[in-house]
Amino acid sequence: MSHDHSDHEEKMILDHEEVPGYRPVFLVAITLGILYLAFIFFQTL
Repeated sequence: MSHDHSDHEEKMILDHEEVPGYRPVFLVAITLGILYLAFIFFQTL
């Protein structure tokens, strides 16, 4: 079974429209998670 790379295959790309408001909510959630972990870390010192 040989794989001949001379055949041109197009790659399938999964694309979607951006959901409005997703990025700010994501950044707030990540920031709160990091702050929470930092709080726990400094409480253990």
